Amino acid sequence: MIRLLPSSKARGMHNSVAGTVIEAVGDMTNNTSWRQSGKERHTRGEAEYGAAHMQGYTGGTLDRLQGKMDTIVGAIKGDKDLQAQGQIFECLVFGYR
Repeated sequence: MIRLLPSSKARGMHNSVAGTVIEAVGDMTNNTSWRQSGKERHTRGEAEYGAAHMQGYTGGTLDRLQGKMDTIVGAIKGDKDLQAQGQIFECLVFGYR
């Protein structure tokens, strides 16, 4: 069974750089196979890096929304604990004032 690991910025950057090096060796040695495989690895690395970046962005956005929702729902329901929890989450995690 193949297990897919979550995208990783570090792994994506590693594959991007490794692909660039392999492609350069292929250029220097006029080896089209190395040139092509390096180009493909570089492209996969860039795609993985971009996917990892977006995962972090969307995860942060969802966390921010959860904190804001706790604040709003707490205010509407008159639940001061929930409201305070949402405000504390926003301040600690996202540096809001």
